[in-house]
Amino acid sequence: YVGVASVPCVVCSSAAMKRARSSAKSADDTSLQESSSNVQGLKDHRKRAQSVTNSRNLIKWTVVIATVLVTGFLLWQNVMSIGKSSKKAPKRVKKELNPKLPNDMKQDVKSDNRKQDMTSHSNGKISDDCDALIARAGELLQHGPAGYEPALDMLARCALQNESHSAARWNMAVILIKAGRHDEALYHMQAAVEIEPENMEYRRGAGTQMINREMYEEGVVMLEKYCELKLGLDSFSDLLEQVAGSANEDLEFLVAEGKELLSALDKLLMAYLKQRWLRKSDNLYQVLVNVYPDDSVMQSSYAFFAIGIGKIATGIHHLRREMELKFVKQQMGSEDDAFGVIEAHALRLLTTGFDAHVVNIGRNILISSDQEIVTLIGENCGNDVADIIGSLELNVSLSELREVFSVCLLRQNVLAPLLDVDGSLFSENHFGWNAFLHVVLLGDSHILEQFLSSKADIQGRTYLGLTALHIAAMRGHHSLPQLITAAGLNPDTLDYYNRSALDIACLHRWSMLEFSNSINGDTNCSLIPIYDSKPSRYPDGSYLHPAFELPASLTSERCDFDVRLGLTPEEFVRDYLSIQRPVLIRNATGNWASLRTKWQRHNLDAKYGKLAFRRVIVPYAQAFGLDTRVVTLHDFLSELSATHASQSANQHSEDTNSLPPYIFDSLSAESPLMADFAIPPVLDPNVTQITTQTVQFYIGPPLSGAPVHFHRSAWNALVYGKKRWFLYPPTKSFYSKQHIWLWHNEVYVQRRDALECVQSAGDVLFVPDLWAHGVVNLMESVGFASEFIYGSSEFSI
Repeated sequence: YVGVASVPCVVCSSAAMKRARSSAKSADDTSLQESSSNVQGLKDHRKRAQSVTNSRNLIKWTVVIATVLVTGFLLWQNVMSIGKSSKKAPKRVKKELNPKLPNDMKQDVKSDNRKQDMTSHSNGKISDDCDALIARAGELLQHGPAGYEPALDMLARCALQNESHSAARWNMAVILIKAGRHDEALYHMQAAVEIEPENMEYRRGAGTQMINREMYEEGVVMLEKYCELKLGLDSFSDLLEQVAGSANEDLEFLVAEGKELLSALDKLLMAYLKQRWLRKSDNLYQVLVNVYPDDSVMQSSYAFFAIGIGKIATGIHHLRREMELKFVKQQMGSEDDAFGVIEAHALRLLTTGFDAHVVNIGRNILISSDQEIVTLIGENCGNDVADIIGSLELNVSLSELREVFSVCLLRQNVLAPLLDVDGSLFSENHFGWNAFLHVVLLGDSHILEQFLSSKADIQGRTYLGLTALHIAAMRGHHSLPQLITAAGLNPDTLDYYNRSALDIACLHRWSMLEFSNSINGDTNCSLIPIYDSKPSRYPDGSYLHPAFELPASLTSERCDFDVRLGLTPEEFVRDYLSIQRPVLIRNATGNWASLRTKWQRHNLDAKYGKLAFRRVIVPYAQAFGLDTRVVTLHDFLSELSATHASQSANQHSEDTNSLPPYIFDSLSAESPLMADFAIPPVLDPNVTQITTQTVQFYIGPPLSGAPVHFHRSAWNALVYGKKRWFLYPPTKSFYSKQHIWLWHNEVYVQRRDALECVQSAGDVLFVPDLWAHGVVNLMESVGFASEFIYGSSEFSI
């Protein structure tokens, strides 16, 4: 406004200056005439000229001062008028009109539409009426993205003039979401809810946006209130308690409310799960599986959740429902046909998933920071089981988890009805594994006795000839051999590679003595680790070495299990994969020469620097309730370079902010990095029969890494860098959420009981099912990791 209003002042000032110059010129001419006619009057002329000059200067400064005063007056008027208007607006409105936003959110599109709109606004051509402004904003939106900014100007003016106009705020939020400015949108959504707290549309939209932005607690408050308004309730949580587990027909009132309510319930479930609110999740799951009885994904999702809190029987019921739906969807028959087929194979399908269910329960125990998980498993499996869980804090041992799972199975009588089904004990997968052999893997003697009393086939073998004794040997279950041999299995039975169970125990040196004693066998086993070669020697790819001296205990090149060079896929299956032994394979990425060129540090940054990943302290940090943030690979590499020189081995403490960061992210099939992914030749799926389940990309500085944990079989290929591994066989496995460097310094230095090995660039490490492993990077390291399924490890029902 000031620029327009001050134009007349500029014109007046210009005219005054012209008059001053004209007057001065006239005075000068007169003085010259006098000078030519009367030289003697020169002195008087000079006096008169001086007087004229003084007058000219006086006029000039008078005009300047007048211009300043008029301009200042007009400025003051405008400031006062804006002040009066802004006093009416709440502080949050004034703050938002000039938001302090990150640079990447400052999107001020100076389109022609916006300029024209602001001009007409300043000239008073658009009504100050909010309805007219909103209507005008709607017209501007018809021009697409070019209309966003001018439409926002219209709505912002309305918000300034009328602080109680919630529609202006809401429409601003809608436009900002379209423009991708989600944080700004959320601010205006919250403002609209504050103005009109009973508006269901505002509650639902704001809650959904909050959960999408990972503001789970705030989103839950919004959506639960929306549900209460929609259903006329005092408490949504009380409703969940009342209707959880109700039949489909009793939940028709929810379906009748329409898709918007059901969508809100889906979002609430997502937020409950993210916050690890297990009881709320369970109650809402029970509602949704009955609202969506034909949704196989919902059935499967609830099944694994239920098993994870000890509701084994409930989980199995919903897994069977999922399989029935898939059977019908694939046009293999009717639901009645599906029931018969699934019934015949249900026992094997259940036992196949034992390992996955044990891992599921373990993760729940570690992730849940309160006693809710202890209470829930106690309710479902017994207080004595809850006592076992209650003693677990930073670490959860695999043996204790197996005990919890086994007790839940027995007390909920899950197995007995399935054992009574004709033929269930003889159902096999395509690797030759049946339910009885899976039970041996679990290692619980009470469940094994239940199977033996049901006439399980004690002579059963896998397609490689492994018997129950071979399997007990490779898992280190020295409490089972006496039961197995008493049932009639000869301890000298050989597999198809001519190995006895004791031979397998010898190859698994760490469990040999106990197993040998359990079958009264020979304890003279002289096998030692095979160490085929020195470490691979590849250039470092310009990746960062530690800026400090690492402890000698970390850098020694020793390896406590086999290191092989030139291993073939057939040898890998025979000596390692089939009997679940770890191995480090040298130069296993020998055909990745082009990848090593592409992944040199500067090349990786140039090609993939714009890709976004989660920056974490430990892998799966979000699941453990630790902070994460999304960064580009370029920014992450820049951060590592900037902090590299200042790092020291002693700087890290329990303060997680001081621990070295890490990128460890699962890749989708669409990720550009998948173009570089390849399974190493030694793991050729055509020979090994492995099925890839996940592909992960990792990169981290010295002392970053993964805490000790276990899962299904996996391989890790290091393109550049160096890693130290700490492995524990299943009998000693545990799951920890303590950072690997803290664990090494505070715990491991006192015990040193792991099988250790150093992995160099070009090496591939195989980690078998349920072998616990922790990793610390000895220099900046980058590579691929992949979990896979093989043989017994279907890891799902």
